Amino acid sequence: MAARRNSGVLLLCALVLCALGGSDTATAGVGRIGAVARQVIEGLFAAPVSVSAPSDGDILSYASASGTWGAAAGGGVAADQAFDSILFDKANQDVTLRRTGTGDLTLSPSSGQVLFPDGQAATPSVGFTSRPATGIYLVAGQPRIGFVASGAVIIDMTTVNVAIAKPTTFPRAFEASTAGVGAPNVLVSGESFKVLSNEGSVATNYHTLPTAVAGLTHTFIATDASDLLRVTAAAGDTVEIAGAVSAVAGYAETLTAGGPLEAATFLAVDNTRWIAIDVRGEWSVDGVSATRQHAEYYVANANKVATAAITAGTPVEASSTATATAGEVSGFTVTTTGGGRATYDGAPTRVFAIAASVSMTSDTNGIVFLLYIAVNGAVLTDSEVRHKLILGADVSSVSVQTLATLTTGDYVEVYVDVTSGTPTFTAETLHVSVIPIGRN
Repeated sequence: MAARRNSGVLLLCALVLCALGGSDTATAGVGRIGAVARQVIEGLFAAPVSVSAPSDGDILSYASASGTWGAAAGGGVAADQAFDSILFDKANQDVTLRRTGTGDLTLSPSSGQVLFPDGQAATPSVGFTSRPATGIYLVAGQPRIGFVASGAVIIDMTTVNVAIAKPTTFPRAFEASTAGVGAPNVLVSGESFKVLSNEGSVATNYHTLPTAVAGLTHTFIATDASDLLRVTAAAGDTVEIAGAVSAVAGYAETLTAGGPLEAATFLAVDNTRWIAIDVRGEWSVDGVSATRQHAEYYVANANKVATAAITAGTPVEASSTATATAGEVSGFTVTTTGGGRATYDGAPTRVFAIAASVSMTSDTNGIVFLLYIAVNGAVLTDSEVRHKLILGADVSSVSVQTLATLTTGDYVEVYVDVTSGTPTFTAETLHVSVIPIGRN
């Protein structure tokens, strides 16, 4: 063994002498070979050879014998010293570049590139300590990179397209809640996109939305149709359905227990407003219907009352003293005294179709009566219908209809006028209906 070592030493010495024995104009490359050889010789002897300090451009080398870093030309390593390359002379060993203490380890060439080997799917060019077979590599013979997980290709990128295995389903978190009025289900922003139901509830199910942040989304569905479901805005926020806006910290609620399936998705459009962007079934806002608004009332023949004498040009309520009966009503209040009146309670301004049918008589023959739909006591001239009673005692029927925009508090009635004379008018029967046009 000693002989082999000595022969190796002699051989390396010969290389050193050859490298160092050149002329003064020897190339820098030859000088570096000498430096490397010299560094290797140092590793073979117990005591390193004392050499001059390295200069920029030397090779930074790790000597396995001494376990130290230094310049291949010998000596210590100065701060901020530049090297052309780094040499690890201990073969078949993993090498770790590690920044001790705090701070980042940065590869930042002043010019050029940071280069990695091409790698392959099983051994990617760049991997991770805990998952060395997960990373990126250059696809052999192709101008594209691949992404692998545990050695399996998951993305193959080309210069033209990206082939990605797309998920076929996007399941959303679903939660059945039975939270009641005393302890509502208080949602947080991290539950955005969750679907919540009232399945299993035995009374109204209560939910409180998180503070509005644009983009948050929550869906509610009353799968237990026998009970209501309420959604309350957080302090400082409002909820809105079909144009009906709640008070601050107000609420939206399914309208009818035991009715058809009701659901709504609320989207925060800014930092104070939740707007229902997808609504099914009927909902109220702060206790007033937001999605189902209609009214119906009628005066039966048994309750008919003749008006006082009518003066031409002064329309009056067609059945001002009769008692009316409310029919189907939602989002309105029907007043049954004074001949009947439908008052709109809904929050959103809406267009309604208003229709009335009237069977009438008079105490005077040959009178031309004018009938109108009236809103807030003012006749809508576009609804005018004229009808002449040849014989006042003969019952004659007419219909009156129009479209009208109603806002909260507006009320609807039927009015009558005459072209001449001062006859009385009797609504033998009267029927009024108010129906929304579409869903605003």
